[in-house]
Amino acid sequence: MAKKKSKTKSKARAKAKKAAPKRKSVKKAKTAVKRLKPIPGKPATLIVAAPEKRMVGKVTHYYNKIGVGIIELTDSDLAVGDEISIEGMHTNFQQKIQSMHVEHQAVNIARVGQVVGLKVKDRVHEKDIVYKVIKKM
Repeated sequence: MAKKKSKTKSKARAKAKKAAPKRKSVKKAKTAVKRLKPIPGKPATLIVAAPEKRMVGKVTHYYNKIGVGIIELTDSDLAVGDEISIEGMHTNFQQKIQSMHVEHQAVNIARVGQVVGLKVKDRVHEKDIVYKVIKKM
């Protein structure tokens, strides 16, 4: 008799599984992102052109109380008004140069080989790399 009970229980379980209601498929919400349409006669790569970055130098020191980063220019010149990007393991931001100082004197242009002090909007670390952002038009 014990065998009959186990068979009936397993049959009842199988019927319960089959009788379970089916789940309705969940539709994903449409995103608000619009796709860009290609311009006739132009290659698709020209639709969105990322700005080019050129290495300028490295951060050698940071004064946290006054928010000034000391940058050694090794590869390119810098001028007031240039857009720079400072990147490192813990750093990644862009800003426009408002003022530069070389040996406590305000300058408009800094040449390769000079050490420059820049007011930065966020904390920078030693060995962070500084790039000049060149926007293509």
